[in-house]
Amino acid sequence: MDKELEHGNHFKRYKSGYYWLDKRRIGRIVVSQKMVHKYNLSAKFIGDFFDKNIFEVDFKHEYIARFSHIIQLNHSYGYSQSKGSRATTQTPHGKCFSKEFVAWLNNFPLDLLYEGHENAEVWAWCQEKN
Repeated sequence: MDKELEHGNHFKRYKSGYYWLDKRRIGRIVVSQKMVHKYNLSAKFIGDFFDKNIFEVDFKHEYIARFSHIIQLNHSYGYSQSKGSRATTQTPHGKCFSKEFVAWLNNFPLDLLYEGHENAEVWAWCQEKN
């Protein structure tokens, strides 16, 4: 098991090495209460997310009716075994931005992405911030 040892502003350090966080990209997955229980997810209430962010009213009510929680994703642009070594996109947990790697980095099971749109929906995946 690759245990997290340190979390800095721009990196996460695990036993396997350094994962350099991409602060220019965002990702979000909305999930049903059923998925939160099934996978024991650490997610925020979707209503709290909407209260802090501005969206069209119709959009907000539609998603609150369908989903209870949101997972805000971290992304990593590179991995290196030590802090000073050159970063690569290939990691021990898959290639940066791949489904396998992003699931691992954000501590949710890959199966969540295949649960169907009634239970989980990807809003953004490695999307550049405006």
